[in-house]
Amino acid sequence: MEQINQYGIMLVNLDPTIGSEMKKTGPCVVLSPDEMNKYLQTIVIAPITSGSKPYPTRVEIKHKVTKGWIALDQIRTIDRMRIIRRFEILTPQEVQQVKNVMPFGQKNKKSLFLLLYSFSLNLLKANCLCRMFKISIFLKLLNGWN
Repeated sequence: MEQINQYGIMLVNLDPTIGSEMKKTGPCVVLSPDEMNKYLQTIVIAPITSGSKPYPTRVEIKHKVTKGWIALDQIRTIDRMRIIRRFEILTPQEVQQVKNVMPFGQKNKKSLFLLLYSFSLNLLKANCLCRMFKISIFLKLLNGWN
């Protein structure tokens, strides 16, 4: 598997979609941590839109290749086969802005609790080995946001 880095900007084919999901092929930011990206076939991304208003769930970015808004309200999981090409990586300032908006940032304890609760429900459906793997990845994910 090709290495995919957290906070990298990738060109991703988002079709097919349903309803109000962002469509077409366009740039996206990888949100899943490197530990997950190394072992899993799926990647957590947030699409980048070229036109937006300054919503509280959007982070503005300006790069050579990519200018627009990271739509953190449109986070989704994709198969790595959807990734077409790598572009660049977010600046440290943009990474900090993303962390401040994310629902499991330090400022939002209620969202963190709900995330942990939904994660624990998913663990009940997994077999023992899968549970251990998911728990270790999830703990690394939580440590990565601080």
